[in-house]
Amino acid sequence: MTELDQGTVLDVAIGLDRITALVAGVVCDTIPSAFSDDKFTFVELSVLRHLVISGPTTFDSLKRTASVTDELLTEVMWSLCDGGSIADENGRLSLTEKGAENLRRLQASTTSAYVDALQDVPPDILKGLAKSLGEVLRHVPPHPTANASASDRPGC
Repeated sequence: MTELDQGTVLDVAIGLDRITALVAGVVCDTIPSAFSDDKFTFVELSVLRHLVISGPTTFDSLKRTASVTDELLTEVMWSLCDGGSIADENGRLSLTEKGAENLRRLQASTTSAYVDALQDVPPDILKGLAKSLGEVLRHVPPHPTANASASDRPGC
């Protein structure tokens, strides 16, 4: 990218971060309700998201990518297994349908928070944003939960 392109990218990133900051508080507050009776931590959500993106994986592989202690990761794995959000199939951890549904509920909650954050934007500007985002989204990976495939085996 050229200097000008870097500046434009930075301006867009700053704008997206501002909108994300408006939504983050709502999302953080709704995480418990998005998961019904399940209460997830950010580490657990991170593990579920990793399984959506990477597919079934071993605990050792997950350890290499996690930014937490082995003890915490072990605790998180057991919590997710006991809650039925992940399954252990021959040493490979995978997302269950319950785990995939939890992530879909979080995505719906996040989308709703964005709708609320954009309520005061004039319609013509929103239409322009929608058109521009449509163009941008053709060049970025799909939303991780769009590819959520789940194991039919509940728990561990």
